Amino acid sequence: MKIIAALLREIRRIAVKNKHFEVSTWCAIRHFKKHGRITPYTPLSIQIQTLSMCNGRCIYCPYPITSKKVAQGKMQWETFRKIADEITQWRDVKSIELMLQNEPLMDPDLFTMVRYIKSLRPNVHVKITTNGSLLT
Repeated sequence: MKIIAALLREIRRIAVKNKHFEVSTWCAIRHFKKHGRITPYTPLSIQIQTLSMCNGRCIYCPYPITSKKVAQGKMQWETFRKIADEITQWRDVKSIELMLQNEPLMDPDLFTMVRYIKSLRPNVHVKITTNGSLLT
């Protein structure tokens, strides 16, 4: 009986935690729509696409279609630095992902960007998602 009660308490705790996350996300979206800015509701994770090119043609990725509609290029260092300087000040941000609809390993400045972010916030997780074709 004690095991069942403990299990129910744990399920209730998880459900309340998830509900709190849903409510805070909804409040953040409403705040942005009303004021046009995200603060004080900062995200937990951010994706930055520093390069709009990819060497893959994955069947599930919209890149082959969007690449024909959107200008392709590389983010200027000054723009990246400005973004990194701002988002690393947000204490809620736990991870920064240097990818979106691209192949991050095609960016020659990728490791410089990772080092820059880590110099500003050593404890933030910097992530990439790659198709792995450029790994040797």
